[in-house]
Amino acid sequence: MRQTKRRTSRAAPDRGPGFQRAGFSLAGFSLAGFSLAVPMAYVCATSTNTILDPRRMPSFTTTRTVGYTPEQMFALVADVERYPEFLPLCTGLRVLRRETDDEGREVLVARMSVGYKNITEDFATRVALDPARNRIVVEYVDGPFSHLTNRWTFAPAGSGCEVQFFITYEFRSRLLAGLMGKMFERAFQKFAEAFEERARTIYGPQPAVQP
Repeated sequence: MRQTKRRTSRAAPDRGPGFQRAGFSLAGFSLAGFSLAVPMAYVCATSTNTILDPRRMPSFTTTRTVGYTPEQMFALVADVERYPEFLPLCTGLRVLRRETDDEGREVLVARMSVGYKNITEDFATRVALDPARNRIVVEYVDGPFSHLTNRWTFAPAGSGCEVQFFITYEFRSRLLAGLMGKMFERAFQKFAEAFEERARTIYGPQPAVQP
């Protein structure tokens, strides 16, 4: 796997609900910082990331092409109760309720627990599952943030799938940002890769993507 990353200038907050797709939701989640050995023929990834700055909202986005179908990748991200089995820093997750919104989408309200060394936190999010559009949107409910939005999209790409993950967030205070900011930044950057590894575990080795 070859992945290129570049640092960008700190972007101004983007609070819009819009979503061009991508990813890692986490419910992306991309919730990183782990590198996985994936054959270059299977995965092509580019990502941009802003550096944590108490005055700005950190954001991270990555687009990756994998050898699984959009439906398979959507199912992995939608299965939120399995996150503690493989997602960086996730130590627990409970679905508090399930409902259907005005657009007919299934919506989950879930509370995730995260931990690193002696630091633990939990936060609740609203996860909107939209299989018709192959996208998942995660919105913040409560916890240590003042803002958090996570979006995933899954688009056909030859015989595989282009997965796009986007997350932006802001802590309630500079103190929280100082204590937990780098931890969350590293974890979020690894979300997309964590789901690729999960796909290999569930679906087996991914085939090369054909045009």
